[in-house]
Amino acid sequence: MKIFVLFPAFLASLLSLQQTVRPSNAMQLRQQESVEYIRRSVDFIRQIKQLRQVESRESTELKFILSDVAVSLNSNNCLQQVLADKLFYSEAELTFIEGHAASRYQWQKTDFPSVKFVKEDTIKAVFRKAFASDRWGYFHEHIGRDFNEFSMPVFIRNNTFCLFYSANYCGDLCAEGSLRLYKKEGAHWKLVKSYCDWIS
Repeated sequence: MKIFVLFPAFLASLLSLQQTVRPSNAMQLRQQESVEYIRRSVDFIRQIKQLRQVESRESTELKFILSDVAVSLNSNNCLQQVLADKLFYSEAELTFIEGHAASRYQWQKTDFPSVKFVKEDTIKAVFRKAFASDRWGYFHEHIGRDFNEFSMPVFIRNNTFCLFYSANYCGDLCAEGSLRLYKKEGAHWKLVKSYCDWIS
């Protein structure tokens, strides 16, 4: 009789244990996926043009300066051109891209060792309206000659295509940026399409 009384209690405790373990396993899986995504993103960025420029500047006094926080893929409303490209992307891909466009990440020194990072808050402080008259003069004197922004890459089609936004700012009428689609061919990423190329 005691066995029948204890069995439901044992079963209930076993079920509650499973319920507490499952979220932990799911969290570990998400963390592993997140680490893998960051590694893939950094590898991608290192391979494309911007990082080759970084390496070529390494031996000079000119440092490649990067905002320490990834910007949105939709900077300057560039994502709208991608979302309108319904011949190339499926509806599911467009939904995925839109859902991941604003991914935020704080770049680490270990991601790009040769890069000089400037805090996003510092950039905002320098370029707020109070400094409008000589903001670039202050920036050039205290930080550097320009700065760059990168989005987090968004990978689709089993990581064989990637969307990536980058921009460079060097003065009031000295800036450029674009949202580009790359395709992986062998070990290399090749530019396929360019959206929203802008310059000022």
